[in-house]
Amino acid sequence: MKQKKGHKKLQFVPNLQDWEYRSPKYFFAALQYLFKLDPKLKPLIKVHFVGDKPDWIEQMINDFSLKENIFF
Repeated sequence: MKQKKGHKKLQFVPNLQDWEYRSPKYFFAALQYLFKLDPKLKPLIKVHFVGDKPDWIEQMINDFSLKENIFF
């Protein structure tokens, strides 16, 4: 990794893998874990996303088995 100089050390420079941290991947993983711990909560929790729906999110929702909990 290239060293930054002076005040630029505090600035964030995105890398290619940084999209993962801005995606709902870890939120979906936490929901999946919660539903695994207490299956009674699955029909009670609904998540509504607002805004444009990216093309990759449907696959992520299916991977985490959250199709009945996530809405757009």
